[in-house]
Amino acid sequence: MYINSLLFELTFSSYDPELRERVLAMTKEMTNLELWSELEKLDPVRANQLSVNDVHRVSRAIEVSLNGKSNSTFEEFEKKRYDADIYVLSGDRAEIYERINKRVDIMLENGLIEEVKRLVEKGSSSSDQAFGAIAYKEIYDYLTGRCDYDKTIDLIKQRSRNYAKRQLTWCRKYYPEAVWLDYKDKENNLKKIIERYGKL
Repeated sequence: MYINSLLFELTFSSYDPELRERVLAMTKEMTNLELWSELEKLDPVRANQLSVNDVHRVSRAIEVSLNGKSNSTFEEFEKKRYDADIYVLSGDRAEIYERINKRVDIMLENGLIEEVKRLVEKGSSSSDQAFGAIAYKEIYDYLTGRCDYDKTIDLIKQRSRNYAKRQLTWCRKYYPEAVWLDYKDKENNLKKIIERYGKL
């Protein structure tokens, strides 16, 4: 999405203050599950892409649907702003997944649980946008007794791996012209880049 915001002229749904207030009222009156179920009725595809606890994105998707717009941002990527070369760093999937698992372990060693605990103590809750991020929402569930420690860590690692897989799927689908580079093969990567620019 960050890359697309640079490469393409994106258009967004018009803002309707009355509709925004109406949806905001829904977030206060409904449980997370009820709110998500409302989105499922309006746009089941988008609902299945979102966590029940991701209240910010769920409410935004409801607002977009009620405004008569499509929640699919992919359709907005039509007019390119720049002629850019795109490179995708990847590598052996098993190695990438192992690196992701290790990264989660390092986050825990560096105080992830304590960080989320401080946020909760200061009044943050699962309805806040920050808790829609991977790791934050899982640790929140652990701290509030909804999930045990081992299951929490497994979920963070699993969802992080799934997110990485979705990133690669996105690149394959929307950047077919991209050059793929193995993050461990620096010498060959440099050759690919030089060869590409030598043909321009």
